[in-house]
Amino acid sequence: MRYPGKGQKGFTLVELLIALTIFAIGLLSLAGMQVTAIQTNSSASSLSAATALAQGVMEEILALDVNHPLIRTNAADATWWSDRVVDGGGGSYDATYDVVRDAPVVGVSTITVTVSNNLGRTINLTGYRRYVD
Repeated sequence: MRYPGKGQKGFTLVELLIALTIFAIGLLSLAGMQVTAIQTNSSASSLSAATALAQGVMEEILALDVNHPLIRTNAADATWWSDRVVDGGGGSYDATYDVVRDAPVVGVSTITVTVSNNLGRTINLTGYRRYVD
């Protein structure tokens, strides 16, 4: 007597369902990783914009004349712009600076630029500038 299916090649329905379940679990994990990658990329972009803004402010301050009053006087939490800076991605940034005269040595001002964004991230840059009395 011959049994139907004996010697035939192929998959059973149960094997096919198990394979599809494993495949679906793999796709779901890839989707989760994609969401995490998008969020991390957005955060990195915002941090890069804040860093570039801080560097720009620091370069503008360090390019001032050695007799400029900003470098010769102490200032705490002074704002560099009157308005917040908004980038194309919808982030907004506040740029402030501190100037400490005669630190670390006499005749040198320590300038610290702080840029904070609407996500709570803060970038601090410190530079030194000689001044003349």
